Amino acid sequence: MALTLNEYSRELVNKILLADSQDEVKRFIDTDLKELEAPGINSPFIIKFLDQVIKDFSEFSPMNYEAQQWANIKMARIILSKVRRSLQPEQY
Repeated sequence: MALTLNEYSRELVNKILLADSQDEVKRFIDTDLKELEAPGINSPFIIKFLDQVIKDFSEFSPMNYEAQQWANIKMARIILSKVRRSLQPEQY
């Protein structure tokens, strides 16, 4: 059974929260993006996925997480935002 966008993003968020290092965070993100691109999923869907995960992380509060988890969240937001910008550059 295929996962919905929300389920897939929730799965990535959970993996990132449990990561032992920031390198592992990057690896999880890279792996998930490659899995999305493999079946030929179009760029607008990937952008929507990235927006969903970034939104989820932006709603988190540092008071609710341990130091490693919060470092993972910040790293994930940086990486995801960078990938997001590369898929749809700003128009001038």
